Amino acid sequence: AAVAVPAAVNTRAAPRAAPVRGASLIADILELQPAAAVGVVGSVPTMSSCVVGFSLDRAQRFGFSTPRASMGGPLGGRAPRIVAHLEAGRVGAAATEGAATCAADSAWARANLTVTDLARPFSPLVHDAMRRMRKAVRRPPPSLDWTLSAGESVFGCDFERNVRQPATVAACELACADSPECRAFTFIVGEQLCVLKNCARLSPAKGHDTYIRGPKIPGPRRYARLAGVAVGGCDFERSELRDATLDVCQRACTLERRCRAFSHLRDLNICYLKSCASTPTTHPAFDTYVKPDTCVAAPPPQPLAAPKKVAVVITVHDAPAWVERTLTSLWAHADSPAGRALPDAGDAIFLVNDASGAETLRRLREVVEARGRARRLAVRLVNWDGGHRLDGYTRAANLGIRAARREAPYAAFCLLNSDVEVVDPRWLETLKRHAFSDPTIGVVGPLSNAASYQSVPELRVQTGKESEDWSKNELPPGPADDPWTPRGVAAAVARGSRRRLVDVPVLNGFCLFVKAEVVEAVGLMDEVAFPHGFGEENDFALRALAAGYSLKVADDVYVWHHKSKSYGDATRQALSAGSAEAMRERWGSMLRHAVGLLETNQELAEARRRVGASLTGSACGPGRLRVLFVLNPQKEHREHEFQMHGGWISIVNEALGLRDRGACAQVAMSSWLVPYFDRAFPQPAGAPPLVLAYGDAVLRPEQLADALYERAAAFDVVVATLFTTVEPVNLVAACHPNLLPAYFIQDYEVKFARMTPNQRQRARESYTLYPRMLSFAKTEWLRRRIRKAHGTRVAAVRGTIALERFHAARAQAPRPDADAVVVFVAMVRPSTPRRNAGGTMRVLEGLRRRLPGAVATFTFGCVPSEFDALLASDALRELRLDAGATEAHRRHHLGTLDQDQIAALFARAHVFLDMSHWQAFGRAGLEAMASGCVAVVPADSGSEDYAVDGVNARLVSTKDEAGAVAVLAELARDAALRARLRARALETVEGYALRAASATTLRVLCDALDDHADRAFSVHVPCRDNPFLDFSA
Repeated sequence: AAVAVPAAVNTRAAPRAAPVRGASLIADILELQPAAAVGVVGSVPTMSSCVVGFSLDRAQRFGFSTPRASMGGPLGGRAPRIVAHLEAGRVGAAATEGAATCAADSAWARANLTVTDLARPFSPLVHDAMRRMRKAVRRPPPSLDWTLSAGESVFGCDFERNVRQPATVAACELACADSPECRAFTFIVGEQLCVLKNCARLSPAKGHDTYIRGPKIPGPRRYARLAGVAVGGCDFERSELRDATLDVCQRACTLERRCRAFSHLRDLNICYLKSCASTPTTHPAFDTYVKPDTCVAAPPPQPLAAPKKVAVVITVHDAPAWVERTLTSLWAHADSPAGRALPDAGDAIFLVNDASGAETLRRLREVVEARGRARRLAVRLVNWDGGHRLDGYTRAANLGIRAARREAPYAAFCLLNSDVEVVDPRWLETLKRHAFSDPTIGVVGPLSNAASYQSVPELRVQTGKESEDWSKNELPPGPADDPWTPRGVAAAVARGSRRRLVDVPVLNGFCLFVKAEVVEAVGLMDEVAFPHGFGEENDFALRALAAGYSLKVADDVYVWHHKSKSYGDATRQALSAGSAEAMRERWGSMLRHAVGLLETNQELAEARRRVGASLTGSACGPGRLRVLFVLNPQKEHREHEFQMHGGWISIVNEALGLRDRGACAQVAMSSWLVPYFDRAFPQPAGAPPLVLAYGDAVLRPEQLADALYERAAAFDVVVATLFTTVEPVNLVAACHPNLLPAYFIQDYEVKFARMTPNQRQRARESYTLYPRMLSFAKTEWLRRRIRKAHGTRVAAVRGTIALERFHAARAQAPRPDADAVVVFVAMVRPSTPRRNAGGTMRVLEGLRRRLPGAVATFTFGCVPSEFDALLASDALRELRLDAGATEAHRRHHLGTLDQDQIAALFARAHVFLDMSHWQAFGRAGLEAMASGCVAVVPADSGSEDYAVDGVNARLVSTKDEAGAVAVLAELARDAALRARLRARALETVEGYALRAASATTLRVLCDALDDHADRAFSVHVPCRDNPFLDFSA
């Protein structure tokens, strides 16, 4: 029957018709139909493209003949040629390619060392140690660098005189650098041809490599390519991969912690994963790809075979409040549950009086006596009677070490300043494990806020127009309810840590962990040359280096340093100036080289970058559990109307539920989507943003991996939400060992239609290829199906819906009368075959024919043009729809609706029909139940998690369309049945409210996260004892 509809509401022309039963209700429903699509107001924010590809060391493209030189320019590969160049005086530019190599070597030599240094007879052991260290330190990146995207080309973007042939990569690089128009160049390997380009839009092209102009961007795909090179040895079990493309080999190496490089046998597609890259040989059949150093992480520090007893030596020069604060932090963490869980080796504190006043000594004695000696980290008071006139840090530190050596055979000494704050129960145990993991390690130090080259995230601060000082990295601002604290910064350091021990020539003296055997070998600190400190640690470090010991910075240990509380900044600077002269006299240019190594140390620079990203990469407070859900990149289609997918709503609801329980959850997506999500999910004023944008140029999985890499250090867990996001999330997690990768499985994607064979294979691999990843899903049906088909166990969480939205719509909508026309609604989406749009329409038409005039049917979910195509398709040909029926269906198709419109529609309808072939969850059915609308949903699918046939819903077989029509007809006739099902449905949905259902997700994430942190022996345990998290039912 035709229904009169206001012309201003319905965009389709409709003939006038006589009123029918329920006309007012039907007109009310048709009011929900949107008018012309309204565009997003304002410009859509965009981000610059994150360039993808492999990066090559600049040295390789200058034609260096030694393969070792193209892996970062180590001294071992350069030294013989550099010496020859310097002796011959060949330091100028030359025209030939060989001379270019000479000039490049010479330029590097002039910037890094001198002839005197190469031949310096003084202290050969120190010189050798410096050379060994220089091999591990990359040169600072040049001002202009290139990123290689192998197997890709730029089509178009040409300009005049942009072709070079024959050409080398080095020649093309110089040509592009000299051209202001050139943004990139494509090198065709087989033809020795390069084409300069004024853009960098990449497309796959076999045999083409594209070099993109600009600074290097770190990321999991930045492998250095060594053409015609193989690595011999360094194999480990199951390291050979057959029938493996470059992408497969690279992914395997990135995910395998032991892998440092892989050699690829091109013609046979075999690759060999390698645990080192230090033995390259020339081989024309192979190419070797070296893993980016930023993605090389160490395993967690292993427990010691036997406890190691350590003496913590703290010198005291007044400032009793700061000393007491230091002791309090040490004791608090030793007595904490995490501290008591560690082995008690009998560690002790030796508190050494260095010319302090009587009031300081009295106050600290009372503090120590109140603590007692029966508990952990008992204190020994040294020189409290003033018997030794020390008058300087170095003498006081030596006195403390001597006192400890007289008392017991301590395995190590930890020299600790009196103005530090320990922020982690595991700090000392972690330093022990690192120091005793290798007999060559002599001294270890932590990261800090104020410790010269060990400072993070900033190294220096500008103090004047042309002057600067070491940064103290004060606490950053944070939310009022969760301000930054030293412990919060330690958690940020832990999030970004690679668990690396960084080679350094000297260490800051604020916290020095020194093995006892080093003291035996090189003696105590030099209290004659450096009586007041400020230089004694550098002298001691260089002596340890000369004795063959290595010095390390542990990037997973952080100690807060208040700095200069005993002496003050002015005194500190004066004493530093005096000790600097003594160091120059003793060590000469060796100290300058040590400083040069620290200035160019890329591992320390990477630690600073990661900590900076962890501190500023999220608007969340430091104490919050940080979770990032990652949406699949979407290409904007301006010609199509925007539709908010149900899967996206599920993801956002999970994030909102976690926020309601105290976590800080965000959703990463393409930039152009942000305004739509901000409008659909407005957040309270002052709340951290819900949406985190990555650039619209990010479209492919490898681009997504690079975009996420920059953000990952700010999060505890990153969650993939579609099979295409699983690999990027796991690649990023491989570069951030404290990050937990997870997969929120929303559907059985292997059975999706319109997938390429490669996509289907990727979907299968998403369930099996990543054993470290936590997988969770909302329904038993989906978990059972994955377990049966792939043998993968999937954790259980509960689906969520925003009940308030649907309750509000039900309260505002006119409640249908029992004798009114019965309204049936259904979602049709022809673009998604599993949604069975044809079957849905056949059932609705069958119902209309069985009960003419007693029912009204409405559809939504696609634009009118799609719906018109469906009505004219072969799927509905057997219905033989006449013009009147076709027009009725067209008039009652509401188009695409937003969440509020769907809630209003369900609140006005009696029955919702879902004829999907399967539903992994069936959000629309649950939303209909929350609106007081009876849900008819598919049997043998995820809907059975909430729908019980005949109790709170009806289940139908989507293969039995006649049976489905009969069920709908029964509901149309029986108002009492509808009322009974509706009442039970409203009780059921309460368990799926955001807050109630999110408790399961929070528990699943926290169980995995805390276990992951424990196994990693991490400072940061995200959930345990977290005061912000609410686990209540």
